[in-house]
Amino acid sequence: MAYDPHLTPISSDSHQGPAPTVVRPDVEMDSAEVDTARNEALPSPINYRLLIASAAGIAAAVVAIIGLHTYQLNRIANKFRELGTQAREAGDSDAAVDHLRRYLAIAPNDIAAVESLAFSIVETAETPAERYRATEMFERILRDSPGAVAVRRKLVDLYMELARYKFTLYSDAVDHLDRLLLSDPANSQLLALRAESLEVLGRYEDARVDYEAAIEAAPRDLKLDERLVRLLSDRLEKPGEALQKLNDLVQRNAKNAKAYLARSRFHWERGRVRESRIDAARAFRLDPHDRDVLVFLVTLIAYSDWTSQPVAVDELKSKLSKIAQTDDEERTAELALVDLAMLTGDYADAER
Repeated sequence: MAYDPHLTPISSDSHQGPAPTVVRPDVEMDSAEVDTARNEALPSPINYRLLIASAAGIAAAVVAIIGLHTYQLNRIANKFRELGTQAREAGDSDAAVDHLRRYLAIAPNDIAAVESLAFSIVETAETPAERYRATEMFERILRDSPGAVAVRRKLVDLYMELARYKFTLYSDAVDHLDRLLLSDPANSQLLALRAESLEVLGRYEDARVDYEAAIEAAPRDLKLDERLVRLLSDRLEKPGEALQKLNDLVQRNAKNAKAYLARSRFHWERGRVRESRIDAARAFRLDPHDRDVLVFLVTLIAYSDWTSQPVAVDELKSKLSKIAQTDDEERTAELALVDLAMLTGDYADAER
């Protein structure tokens, strides 16, 4: 064969695979040879059916895996929720917090579980930060369920408790109390709480309105009258009006020792010792076993002529001793006994 300069020589020792079919322009070829050469030079056609079938198979496998994973995850979540509910019912708040937190890590949008967790945290919280965390959860619940009265009521208590660390929380408490009072405007407890918050915030006239409304709703809760009297005398600087409120209180509750005790304290704080003694004596005659009356009598003895008090020291000591042994969670009777022992020179009793 004569040398053809148009052909590319191929090294005999090349390892790059079989030599490609070369179509020589000067060599005549029949149509079958041309088609064969042309087909060998073109890439193989794509098998779309096989490709689609493979993709469908892969997709089905992925869906199956995801479904299995979701099923297993739901089983685990439901188990945590069940354990959390059982723990709350058993009163084990620590365990409830642990299980519910695990559940909410899987199902964070379960508002009912968030509520259960928040209440459990309140029951187990040891620091203000933990209790504040509960307020954030309660706020989230209220954004989803504004009518959750129990949640809003608990949130008010938490805000008022935590306000000693963050003063502005009183304003948050007032906001929620406003909402609660819209549906229960004559609730004396809610009115008193809002009055207390407004007083701390310096809104004295608004606080006065709420105290008066609370007293009208609960006329037998004499502590409300005392709070109003203190507001009038100490904040609004109206001692004359405050005393008139106390006189009205005594007139409405002529047989209630607490009414006379409230007026006795008011006189005592303003240096009117004689008037204070008179009311304290009336309170003692009406209820000689009332702890608050007996403790206040110790105060009168400590800072005035105790020989002219309405009760003998030994009798007072005996009554306070009984209270200290049975009903004295705040230890007021016990501390009054110590003061009484010091006043009478009985230092051995004071040390005990």
